[in-house]
Amino acid sequence: MAKPPPVLVPEDVIFEPLADAILTAIGQIVLAGSELDDALSLAMFELSQTNKADGYIMFGKQPISGKLASYEYLLKKYADNDRTSSFLARKRVFKRFTRMRNTLCHGIFVGREQESGRLLFLRPSENFDPLDGATLQKAVGFPPQAILNAPRDAADLLQFIRIAGES
Repeated sequence: MAKPPPVLVPEDVIFEPLADAILTAIGQIVLAGSELDDALSLAMFELSQTNKADGYIMFGKQPISGKLASYEYLLKKYADNDRTSSFLARKRVFKRFTRMRNTLCHGIFVGREQESGRLLFLRPSENFDPLDGATLQKAVGFPPQAILNAPRDAADLLQFIRIAGES
């Protein structure tokens, strides 16, 4: 019988309950992620001049990573250079926020890495292959301050999408 694939977690992880401020920030990140997802959909409807019913059929079920790619495409096709440049300048923040939001929503908290202080969450590995024994799960970590700052980043991104949608 084959042994199960490994789980990648650093050895210096200690478990301790998450602080209330971190738990509050995680809740804000989850809520902001949903708001940002919806705002991106509405912005795409506006850019492509699509009614909401048709827009939700075309874009509504896309993961937020797909929406970001679709939004960028629509900006390049229909928006002015300032709006497109403003989005491209924020693209890294969008990706960082959505990666964190997805990890916090779908990951399992395993503890704090002693050396770095990062809070670690187990996520399914992108390279999982049960036939060749590739990693099943990997630990993804964030410094506590990054989690505490993410709700503010999300608010800035949401404001950008909403203001861009009004122009």
